[in-house]
Amino acid sequence: MVEVATQHAQELNAKNVQIFHSSFDDIDLEDESVDVVLSNGAINLTSCKESVFSEIYRVLKPNGKLSFADMIDISIDEDSCSLVEKLSCCDAQEDWANCVAGTMRENELIEGIKAAGFYDVKCTGHTHYSTSDTTQGATFKAIKTPSDVLRKKHWESIFKRSDHTKVLWHQSSPKKSYELIENHHQDKANIIDVGCGASLLVDNLLENEDNTITLLDTSKSSLEIVKNRISNDKVKFICGDILNFTTEKKFDIWHDRAVFHFLLSKKEREQYFKVLDNVLESTGIAIISTFKEGGPTQCAGLDIVQYNNQKILEELPSQLSLIESEEYTHVTPQGNNQEYIYFVIKKTSFL
Repeated sequence: MVEVATQHAQELNAKNVQIFHSSFDDIDLEDESVDVVLSNGAINLTSCKESVFSEIYRVLKPNGKLSFADMIDISIDEDSCSLVEKLSCCDAQEDWANCVAGTMRENELIEGIKAAGFYDVKCTGHTHYSTSDTTQGATFKAIKTPSDVLRKKHWESIFKRSDHTKVLWHQSSPKKSYELIENHHQDKANIIDVGCGASLLVDNLLENEDNTITLLDTSKSSLEIVKNRISNDKVKFICGDILNFTTEKKFDIWHDRAVFHFLLSKKEREQYFKVLDNVLESTGIAIISTFKEGGPTQCAGLDIVQYNNQKILEELPSQLSLIESEEYTHVTPQGNNQEYIYFVIKKTSFL
C-alpha cells in the first residue's frame, strides 16, 4: 500500500506529500507536529484503541483536529459480549476483514476519545455503508484539549474530591526534600516549589526566617489548602502550569518532588528544562524527585516515566549537569512503600 500510494504521489507530482510505513499506535512523527489527523476505516481494525487515540493526541498540536470515518457496532443486545470476548469468539481472519471484530458502540468510542484528552467529541453522522448485520458506518470529529488544560482539570478534581492527607503521595514529614535543600543552601534563599500541591515542605522551610518561597501549582484548590494553613508574607502563591511559567525573578533552589515524571512527551520535558534554566540563578540548584525504575508506573491515575541516573542524564540539556542522586523509599498513608529517586542538578558552567 505504501508503494502504491508513493507511485500515485509521484504521478501527481505531489511534492508536499510524505508517505511512510508505521503502526497506528507508534506513529513516526514528532510530538505536537500536525494540525489535522484523518482516518478512513482503519481505527476499528486495531485491538487497542486507547493506544491509537493516545498516539493521535501526542502528534496533534494543541487544539488540533481529529476527523475519521469507521464502522460501529449496532448489535441489538446491549449486554452482548465485550470487545475482548468478541475477538476470542470471532473468525480471526474473516471477521477482522469484514470490520466486525474490533468495532465498538458509538457511545463507547466517544468515551474512549474523550478519555484520551479530546473535547467537542461528536458522531457527525451515520452512513449507508455496512459490512454485516451488526455494523454500520459512522463519522466522528474531535479537538485536542491542550495538555496544560488537562493537567489543571485533573489535579483540581483530585484536590476538590479527596482528603489530601490520605492520597498516596502525602508526606506527614517531607524530610528528604528538606534535608537536600538544607545541605545545598543553608543561607538566605529564594526557593520555588513546583507542583507543590498541599505539601508541608513550605511549613518546614519557613523555620528559616531568611527564606522566601514561591509555591506553584496548577490546582487552585491545593494552594487554598496551604493558604488556610499558613499566613506569611514570605510565601507567594502562583496558580499555573509549570510549562507556561515565566517570571523575572531568579531562584536559588528549584524543588520538584513529583512533577517531572508526569511529562510523557519529549517536547514537554524539553520545555520543562527550558523553564528551569530560565528561572534558576547561575549558582542555583534544582532538586527533582521521580519514581525510580522498578517503582510505580502510575500515580493519581496517570502514567509516569520512571528514571535512573542514565535516563535523567539523557534528558538534561547541555547547560545542566547532574551532581548527585539518592534513592528514597516513601511510605504512603496506607503503609505501602513507593520507590523514588532524587536528583540534584546544577548549571554546568559553574561546576
